[in-house]
Amino acid sequence: MPTNPQNEVSEEMYNKAVFEEGGNLVVDLGGINEAKFEAVPKGIYNGEIDSAEYGISQNSGNPMITVTAAITEGQYQGRKHSTYWSFSQKALPFTKAAINRVAPDLIASGKFSPQRVCDEGLLLGRPVRIRIIHEEYNGEMRSRIGQLLPPAGNGAGGPQQTKRDGFFS
Repeated sequence: MPTNPQNEVSEEMYNKAVFEEGGNLVVDLGGINEAKFEAVPKGIYNGEIDSAEYGISQNSGNPMITVTAAITEGQYQGRKHSTYWSFSQKALPFTKAAINRVAPDLIASGKFSPQRVCDEGLLLGRPVRIRIIHEEYNGEMRSRIGQLLPPAGNGAGGPQQTKRDGFFS
């Protein structure tokens, strides 16, 4: 994973910044630089599902799965991004399409239990291709998952990692 030297804290600096005072933890953040995040370039990257958590959306109150995928190859190996599969009335067809791309076996019967799938870890470690897109967030360009795709060789084809700067990227 590419590192930003500004995001690193030496052991000496850490030992000066974190200490106990009167039985309480004290952290002196005065000499610590604020983290800067480098956006992963737009493109398609090989990855795998790192976590899947069932929950309720704070925004809508609908059930959902938060899926986190990690890039598994190349310069950005180890970088993780999340996407959400909502089980709201409007989102259901899109959620079915998303699940069908990465775990068609889990919906083959037509019935799908999001809680059970997450509790049993049935999505964990599944290979995927991660389409990274960019969006502005609080004045900064951030990378996020635009879509999870089937792994290469699963009818998907294409290069292992593709960076595009064209009209449709």
